[in-house]
Amino acid sequence: MLWDQYIVPRSKGDTLLAIPLKKRAKLDVFIFIALIMVIIFQSKGQIAPMTIFMLAIVVLQSLYFAFFRSPRLLFKQTGMLVDNIFVDYKKVKALNLTENNIFVIDLTNGKRMTAVLANPADKERIFQFINGKTMPNQQ
Repeated sequence: MLWDQYIVPRSKGDTLLAIPLKKRAKLDVFIFIALIMVIIFQSKGQIAPMTIFMLAIVVLQSLYFAFFRSPRLLFKQTGMLVDNIFVDYKKVKALNLTENNIFVIDLTNGKRMTAVLANPADKERIFQFINGKTMPNQQ
């Protein structure tokens, strides 16, 4: 939790632009918590108290990640952080903004990363930032 909120934004230089992304996987968290509860109730007291404590911590962290933490797209001087993965601008082949608020990053190795924007107005902020920044692999 501390890593995502305090250390990542300060790594790899100053953050030039931070864009909030849409939260996802809320249903998955409920399924995950339900599976943990099934495990606890199926054991009928055969689980050690320390294991129950650790499972409770996992449930709390899952709730935090699904409902309180907001993912962000961070633009730095030399690259960007997407889902806490640093992508150097030199490895970016193309950047696309779709009409339905999806930011698509095509990499030179053939992989594609996507980020769903929370606010449609952020498309304009990204567009202005990208046009103001010269990509190292483009002339």
